[in-house]
Amino acid sequence: MGLTKQEIGDLSLYLQQLPDINAVRQHSAQETVKALSKDILALQKRGYTLSQISDALKAGGLTIATTTLKSYVQRARKPSNKKSKSNPIQPTNEDSSSGLQLEAAMQSHGR
Repeated sequence: MGLTKQEIGDLSLYLQQLPDINAVRQHSAQETVKALSKDILALQKRGYTLSQISDALKAGGLTIATTTLKSYVQRARKPSNKKSKSNPIQPTNEDSSSGLQLEAAMQSHGR
């Protein structure tokens, strides 16, 4: 089926006006908790329990058990393992001074 130039233009405008798919996509409970994790942490710092926060989320449209919320909050707080599995050890002041002493000793022995 062929289209006229007008129909192609109309179709083009229609496609351009479609909303961003992420704006209309339904997010999982875990994605929602991750997105709200800063707000949830702020509520906890203000003295709210996870049970109270779970009730507030339910009132706002997200039904989630307290135990599930706890699990999702813990996951949201963990740093992503996708970057690097190695954790370089940061030297303490003691390590730095002993490292400098070791380096000086090696230099004095010609190494």
